[in-house]
Amino acid sequence: MGIFYALGKLNGLDFWNERNDQHALSRIEFHQMDRVEHLSPHRALLIVSNHWKHQGEIQMTDRTEMTFSVDDSTRVIDYRITLIASHGDVLIDDSKEGAMGLRTSDRFRTKDPGAQGARAYNNEGNNEANLWGKPARWVSYSTEMGGETLSITFFDHPNNLRYPTTWHARDYGLVAANPFGLAKFLPDQNLSGETLLTAGKTLTFSYRLIFHRGSSSDIDINGLHAAWIAEP
Repeated sequence: MGIFYALGKLNGLDFWNERNDQHALSRIEFHQMDRVEHLSPHRALLIVSNHWKHQGEIQMTDRTEMTFSVDDSTRVIDYRITLIASHGDVLIDDSKEGAMGLRTSDRFRTKDPGAQGARAYNNEGNNEANLWGKPARWVSYSTEMGGETLSITFFDHPNNLRYPTTWHARDYGLVAANPFGLAKFLPDQNLSGETLLTAGKTLTFSYRLIFHRGSSSDIDINGLHAAWIAEP
């Protein structure tokens, strides 16, 4: 399982796929550790800075903050990323490839016949393959494992660009909150997710990932989402 932030088309360059052409020289490189803090017995904070480079030239930088929380039944990751046009203008083009992503284990892949009881759904009532491209406040994947239902629920935040986001959510275990793929996702081809950050500007996104027991029908997902967005 992997959690990441990547973009399919930034300044015309691919920071999503592993490629063998000139785009293969595009890399998101760790720059420095800005902060590590034990906030409480059950919470920890990690802040890092990254450089988005092509052929060694910085296209953009980011500041990524991750807060990890645990209790008896859940694990929570709050992921906050600030994109920084630190080295000139940054153009994020319309692309289905992006942005805040999660790759699940095989057991959550609803198209895999070996993934017993695997399901995927959002707050709008879409499920499985019908999640793709749909706007939603949250998406949840669940499966049966060890005799119980385990789920991963992914929240979008109202302060994020184009909330509720469209989702690059697949039935093979990829789920990504992507506000930049409007022309790819939605039926109106006059829409565009293209976004320009002029030099010196920033753009911040906040997400929450909850790893929990039970499905969205077993716990109050909408209540948890409302409580999260009400946090200071």
